[in-house]
Amino acid sequence: MTAAAMARQIVAYVTANPHSSFFQLVEHLGEPAKGDRVIEIRPNLCLWIDVSNLFIDALNSVLNKEVKLEPANRLTYLVDGCLLPLPIPRRAQSSYAKPYWAPATLSINEVYRTAGGAQ
Repeated sequence: MTAAAMARQIVAYVTANPHSSFFQLVEHLGEPAKGDRVIEIRPNLCLWIDVSNLFIDALNSVLNKEVKLEPANRLTYLVDGCLLPLPIPRRAQSSYAKPYWAPATLSINEVYRTAGGAQ
């Protein structure tokens, strides 16, 4: 599978399943999305773990274009049965000394779509 093919699958899944958790998305995509990499917003601020380079490349190609991140409550992932064993930061900072988790979901970026960026 190519990153472009996986990116199309990400957009299709998130379109059909608004507010998708990273857990749900990776499980849907299966083995090609799984690996030993971490998605970080910045050093020590993690979005999700155990993903592949292919998944990261595909996500990066659609993030802030067709797909957007939205802050999520820890309960979203609790319902999925998969919490990361990291604390959630109490407030936003430009850097973190130790690892934290920023729970987020993925949704379609309607602004991008209505601007004609995605077909």
